[in-house]
Amino acid sequence: MFIKTVAAVAALSLIGGVANAAPEGLGNELEDNFYIYTEVESGWEGSDYEGSSINTRIGYERDITEQTQVYIELGPAIGLEDGASGADTRLEVEVGGDVQITENLELYGEFEMRTGWLNDYKTKFGIQYNFG
Repeated sequence: MFIKTVAAVAALSLIGGVANAAPEGLGNELEDNFYIYTEVESGWEGSDYEGSSINTRIGYERDITEQTQVYIELGPAIGLEDGASGADTRLEVEVGGDVQITENLELYGEFEMRTGWLNDYKTKFGIQYNFG
């Protein structure tokens, strides 16, 4: 698990270096598209607490066209199962985007992978209508 954490930190360092290595005049544009966040996800089944995951990711988003945006995120996920003696750290990668179909209608999708002895995969697709 320690090796995966080190690999995640190294990957985040490399991604952050992309903005600094950008050609003159392009660096600020790239830096404006990078972000980092941390979130805690917790789960219960009924009143039984199952555990939490602390996810920290660095991301990069880019407008492909005026109607299309894509992003990629990478970072460690620290799993804290209820009753476990230690944490389970894995690397997470998420790729996604959205397309503006009309002024009020948007299509979006995500693909996520979490490393482990057996990798976990998730997909999410949806459509959103905005009334405003």
